[in-house]
Amino acid sequence: MAPTRWSFGPDWWSAAARLRRPDRLLVAHPLRPVELIPVVEIVPGPLTSPTCVEDVRFWLRRLGRAPIVLLKEIKGNIIGRISAAVWRECIGLVLEGAISVEDLDRAVSMGPAVAWSAAGPHLDHYLSARGRAPSMYLNRILGEYEELWESLATWTKLEIDEQHKLIRAIERGYEEESNALLAARDSRLVALLNAMKRS
Repeated sequence: MAPTRWSFGPDWWSAAARLRRPDRLLVAHPLRPVELIPVVEIVPGPLTSPTCVEDVRFWLRRLGRAPIVLLKEIKGNIIGRISAAVWRECIGLVLEGAISVEDLDRAVSMGPAVAWSAAGPHLDHYLSARGRAPSMYLNRILGEYEELWESLATWTKLEIDEQHKLIRAIERGYEEESNALLAARDSRLVALLNAMKRS
């Protein structure tokens, strides 16, 4: 199965038990735009055989994809949860008037997203130790992050007026350039992926 939803739930997997080969059922969840983003989340079910998981991982790699395997089902899968957490903080910063939509997007896309595309957050912090003992560096940086975590957004629902405020801010920033922005984004994605293949 290759659905576009983030998570599935027990009813979906219990239906799998009625299949003739439930050991061969899993979910392969791509990201949009599918033709450009290589990562695919593989979500095995409770009856999925490890051989099936490895077969799918192998073929996805042969197709130029970057499969990741979830060790257990979790609401939103992995990428959905990371996206939701980062976007919540981005939304909060815009709504409290700390930064414009355009500058926030620039801060993410030209800041941590660049480093994370090359290494991911854990490896990026590990490499930042630069010759120091990684455990000592990571302990220090975790302490610094704890101070930030105390002030991060924790809301789980945007009120209607806040939704409208956010949507208006996004539309003001981008609505007149949507076609050009889409083409530019896709062009940057292709260039980034080509550069990663060469390295």
